Amino acid sequence: MRLAPHFAESQKNLGLALTDSGRHEEAIPVLREAIRLDPNFDKAHNVLGKALFGKGQLPEAIAAYREAIRINPGYDKAYNNLGIVLRNSNQPDAAIAAFRKAISLNERFDMAYVNLGNALRETKQPKQVDEAIALYREALRVNPRYDTAHHEMAWAYHLLKKEDEAFAHSKAALRINPLNPDAHHTLASALLGKEQYPAALAAEREAIRLKPNYAGYHNTLGLILKNLEDGEGAFAAFKEAVRLDPRHVRALYSLGYYHMLRKEPELAVAVLLQAAKVDPADVEVQINLGIALLQAGKKAEGRAVWAKLAAGSNKSAAARAEKYLADYPEQPVPNNPK
Repeated sequence: MRLAPHFAESQKNLGLALTDSGRHEEAIPVLREAIRLDPNFDKAHNVLGKALFGKGQLPEAIAAYREAIRINPGYDKAYNNLGIVLRNSNQPDAAIAAFRKAISLNERFDMAYVNLGNALRETKQPKQVDEAIALYREALRVNPRYDTAHHEMAWAYHLLKKEDEAFAHSKAALRINPLNPDAHHTLASALLGKEQYPAALAAEREAIRLKPNYAGYHNTLGLILKNLEDGEGAFAAFKEAVRLDPRHVRALYSLGYYHMLRKEPELAVAVLLQAAKVDPADVEVQINLGIALLQAGKKAEGRAVWAKLAAGSNKSAAARAEKYLADYPEQPVPNNPK
């Protein structure tokens, strides 16, 4: 009499309920018990991956999803979930391959189309952004009421500076789900691109009301307030974005800019160094870091930052850095956040 699979199913269901309610730490031992009872229980490995991902244990989550796939090579959901963790582990090529495999196993997997689109869109290469848009359209063909596909497409159009299309898809998402905070955010970004600042402000504030603790929303709020010439409001918004996500490079960059305007160069240097640590390739961060160092009386260090850029392989960045080295022996004005 084999009772183990029956008990394993019960443990898996309990683990899933705990995971879905955000109780990842409690879910993990429950799911490990399900796997102990039935080591070949592919769904338990998949849910374990979800719980581990929720707890921030990305390598362990990847291993759990790979084990689910080893047991069941046709497990489309495990491939999709694996892609999500790989994308969050800065493995974009592997993530793209996992999403493509999920779609090959299930051509009606709307979420996998969107996830693949997001991974391609993040490259910011126009050709891949165009492919992302085609994938979002495919997700909507499968599921016409998939509001997420609309707001992700809006973001892709925003990257291409096609703000009318971004506006239209944000509105389409909100018609389906008025409580979608990301759709309010993409609407705000489109309106910002169209220079309709009061309307953008209202949309971003609604996004924040619905999801208060997302750094990206506060960063965009700061950009809108900057364009409305509310410097104090913008400074507070960027500060909140950095509090919520100390690795948000654009918010760190903007916060550094405002510290310079406020004659706080040492604070500007600190946040710009933090931004440079997260993304050493961000040219705007490096340029403003050099300016902040000059403002702080560290002329040699500031010029050294520009000299390193000038010696790099990025020709556009090198030309800009050479101009700063040649034209600004004293204290140049910091570059505006955009």
